[in-house]
Amino acid sequence: MNTSSSQAFPSARHGIAPLLAAVASITSVGIGISLLTPLLSLVLEARGVSDSLIGLNTMAGAIGALVSTFYTTRLARYAGVARMMVLTPIATASLILLLYNLPDYVIWLPLRFAVFFGLTIHFILSEFWIVSKAPSDRRGLWMAIYATSLSVGFAIGTLVLSLIGSAGVWPFIACAGLVLLAAVPPLVMQDHAPKLNRDETASTLRYIFIVPLAIFASAVFAASESSVMAMMPLYGLNTGYGEADANLLLLSVMLGGAVFQLPIGLLSDRVNRRVLLTLISAVGVAGMVVLPFVITSFWIAAPILLAWGGITAGLYTVGLAHLGSRLDGNALAGANSAFVLAYSIGMIIGPPVAGLALDGDPVYGFPILLALPFLLYFIYALYRLCRSSPDAAS
Repeated sequence: MNTSSSQAFPSARHGIAPLLAAVASITSVGIGISLLTPLLSLVLEARGVSDSLIGLNTMAGAIGALVSTFYTTRLARYAGVARMMVLTPIATASLILLLYNLPDYVIWLPLRFAVFFGLTIHFILSEFWIVSKAPSDRRGLWMAIYATSLSVGFAIGTLVLSLIGSAGVWPFIACAGLVLLAAVPPLVMQDHAPKLNRDETASTLRYIFIVPLAIFASAVFAASESSVMAMMPLYGLNTGYGEADANLLLLSVMLGGAVFQLPIGLLSDRVNRRVLLTLISAVGVAGMVVLPFVITSFWIAAPILLAWGGITAGLYTVGLAHLGSRLDGNALAGANSAFVLAYSIGMIIGPPVAGLALDGDPVYGFPILLALPFLLYFIYALYRLCRSSPDAAS
């Protein structure tokens, strides 16, 4: 009896604890990202920088994220997954403090590139850890837990910013401290980190053609999410809100992601994922078409943004569950790299275009711009759905 109990305990501890460590680590990074992105936008806005230049500054971070996808596995193979997940929060926390101490727009471009280069390495390795360690029969559940935790992190970061404001050094200190916490879980569970093999990085781009709905879902979600995080507070300011209430609009979107991901992830294990992705993109269009007509009322706009943010974030959750169900082993690692690459591209395209739309029309430009990628994805997903057999997986 004692023997069986001692065998069961290590199995549970070694199976669940490493997964929870990776989830906790990426949640801490999520808090930092969701605090840092709108913080930098608000600081630049207060300095009189135009919305389009703010979008360009945000794009510098997105380019850093994109470039990191080509170096992450190389660095992790050299230093180890766990060690890289400890080193990147330390390095990026230091860079975040430099952003406050070197408040020049031009200097912020390379600094923001470097910050998001490091954060994305941590992000990719955390996701790889979760996908590779999750049991195959529960991968959808773990993807939902991961997405929910990340959304909770985004919501917490937004809430912290709304409470402490964007003035002074304290929001930068808070952001750096939260990012630094992400180093603790992989340090504790370093003996259980996954390993990277040489052939796990080959032929990444071919997965765009193997699982296109999942890959494109990542790009659309990233363009939407990064635009909302960077520009939603500014959209609120342009439509008559104060800074605190404008940040609460963003918080509504982030909270929606936290509330909806677990049920969406579980639902994706029971229904045709192609149908679910098509419906999610339709909600993405509908929510932004409605928003300009209700934005003047916080108590109407906030619930709509909560539902819109939660449902559209399902593109990421369902996309990951799709990859996990279709592929495994090295193929899953390659597809995950393509997934993150598409996400980075979406981050690059979204904010600067959103900034231009916000400059062009302060009420209608931003939501119309957000509706467009969802509309294009809806058309493509519907096309794939009509041409595929009922039991097709992608």
